[in-house]
This record gives sequence, C-alpha cells and structure tokens, in this order.
Amino acid sequence: MVHKDIHIKDLSYLLVTVSTTRTFENDETGKLMQSLFEAKGRKCKRSIVRDDMAEILKAFTDNFREFDVFVYSGGTGLTEYDMTANVMRKQCDREIKGFGETFRRLSYEMSGPLTILSDASLFIINKKLVYVVPGSPDAQKIANDLILSISDHAYSEMHRK
Repeated sequence: MVHKDIHIKDLSYLLVTVSTTRTFENDETGKLMQSLFEAKGRKCKRSIVRDDMAEILKAFTDNFREFDVFVYSGGTGLTEYDMTANVMRKQCDREIKGFGETFRRLSYEMSGPLTILSDASLFIINKKLVYVVPGSPDAQKIANDLILSISDHAYSEMHRK
C-alpha cells in the first residue's frame, strides 16, 4: 500500500537486455518486456549490452538521471558469462531479498525446480530500483507483474522523509 501523503510520480523504466548473442533487432525478450510495460501504461526505453561488467555498469551510470527503475534481463544463470546480479550486488546500498525469493517461487510454480538456479534480484542503488531477472520469455511475464506490483510503493518508501 502506498502512503497517502506521498506523491507518486510516473516512474520511468530502462529495460536492459544483457546478452553476447542478441542484437537490438533480434532481442525478442527485450521487445516482449517493453510491450508488457507499455501495455500497462509505463514509460520505458529498451537497450542492450554485452555480458561485460563495464557495459552492465555503464547502462546504469549513463542513464542514472533519466530513469527511476532499471530492469536487467539476462545474466542470472550459472555460466561464467552470467554476471549481471553479481555486478549490481557489488554496487548496491541494499539488496531486497524478498524479490528474488518471490520470483523463484512464482517461477517454480510455472516451470519447476530448475528455476531455483536463477539469481533474480532487486537492489537499491543511490535511491534507484535495480531489478535483475532471467532473460527467458516466461521470466519476463512473471517479472513484469511482480515489478509493476511493487515498484511504486518501493520508490515512494525510498523517497519518504
């Protein structure tokens, strides 16, 4: 529940696909996430970066002033290239563990036990919400619902005086 004394701004979202194989044109996951956010009337922009620590961070630092919420898709698995959550974890002021736990529970109900291998996460970095979710289409649908159900409240709580 959002507190009535807090003005809720229209949050802006940067949707970042993390992949060494996808391009902006063939990034179906990013397109899906963008369409899901836009269908709910949210302002968003899509970008893509390689599985590279510097590029992952640059997407955040270069867009820090323009966006309130960052959603990284990809880089949550077990390969050596899956580094997104670890990169952002090193930068965070706080990790909200309940997001990852809830994401994995909802994913488990849909897809089974392999979903527990995901490092889906929510971080607070300089009063910005930074979500990291798997890059699969099923994950995008779960993430979209979960992210949109909590972002307004989380943002208002972070900015409450």
